[in-house]
Amino acid sequence: MGSNPGMGAAAKEVIAALAACSGLQSLSLASCGLGAPAMEALGTALRRAGSAAAAATPSASAHGAAASSSSSSSSSSSSSSAPAPAGSGALRKLRLSANPIGPAGVAALAPFLSDGCSAGVRELYLDGCDLADAGAAALAPLALPGHPRLEVLDLTLNGIRAAGVRSLAMHVRSSSSLRALSLARNKFGRHGLPDLTAAAAACPSLTALDIATTGLSEASSAAIGALVAGATSLTALRLAKNDLKGGTAAALAGKLRAGPGPGPHPRLRELDLGFNTLRDAGAIALCHLVRRGGSLRALRLPGCSIGAKGVADLTAAVRAAAASGTSSVCLVDVHRAKDTPQAAFAALDAACAEARAAGSEPWAPYDWPFDAEALPAAPALSEEADDDEDDEAGGRSSLAAASSGPPCSIRQSSSVA
Repeated sequence: MGSNPGMGAAAKEVIAALAACSGLQSLSLASCGLGAPAMEALGTALRRAGSAAAAATPSASAHGAAASSSSSSSSSSSSSSAPAPAGSGALRKLRLSANPIGPAGVAALAPFLSDGCSAGVRELYLDGCDLADAGAAALAPLALPGHPRLEVLDLTLNGIRAAGVRSLAMHVRSSSSLRALSLARNKFGRHGLPDLTAAAAACPSLTALDIATTGLSEASSAAIGALVAGATSLTALRLAKNDLKGGTAAALAGKLRAGPGPGPHPRLRELDLGFNTLRDAGAIALCHLVRRGGSLRALRLPGCSIGAKGVADLTAAVRAAAASGTSSVCLVDVHRAKDTPQAAFAALDAACAEARAAGSEPWAPYDWPFDAEALPAAPALSEEADDDEDDEAGGRSSLAAASSGPPCSIRQSSSVA
């Protein structure tokens, strides 16, 4: 039912009907113009559906029969809030993207989010919901500590600043199941990094973190290095579309090359630095990371203004590392910069293809859950926004064949503006 902005008039009827859906496992109400009053009705309907799901399972029915013998006079409101098991009938994915929910909407959803009926929710998408710091602070204690199954939390584009990140971080560190968190397009900048770093280091289940377009700058390079060094469970990290430069690339390469122990970072497989002006200096710094080896498989550098020198050095690093068996990097994604010969990019593609062919295990790009149902993309970047250009002649076909899923530029413009 998502992407239906004209739903407002029928929202009450549609939401009320959800109460009878005892087998509901996935619900999308993205872009339906739903505000706080609708959230209250939705929470009530989902709690009733959860109670119906609980009653439909044999074990829950037996438990319910025993409970009814001792409290046969319980009211209908209490029966509607009975917890649902995380079984086959429990709601597992809830997408409320691009609705004007705001902090008041989070408060209206509180009875559902804090109730056992929501304990089976594994994926919660609240991107573009105007939560701000107050909404983040209200959501965190409801959605994270008491829900041992929540795996994906998308808070992209919510106006969350450092205070909101601090509130979230306090509860992220206590989660035992959260594996993917997006705070992209929230302007918390370097002031939010210390709390986020501590939370990521303390959450062993967190494998994917998206903090693209969050106002980070070259002044954040040391803090970003501390983040990757401490969050040893990370498999994928997005830092695209910030204001990072060569110094940040050097800091990242140093931390990832050294790792938390005697070797490199133990798990990081994909690093996205797209649309930061790293230039050749940043590319050369990252060459040391490619040569050193470790778990890194994909290094995404589109829109980074990398010229012929940086591309040539990256190509040499991939080939040298593959020949010596010290690196598993098999994708370096670099767009064609102006005045850089196409042959240089063709050589880099060829080196990555050779590395993939020589690899001992199959490789595929990380499957970001936030990209699965992207909202319509915003207009493309103008030439003034970045001085890189894609090769329209098809010279990047080998890269396209090796990499599935939308690039960072699509992801970061896919949420509602």
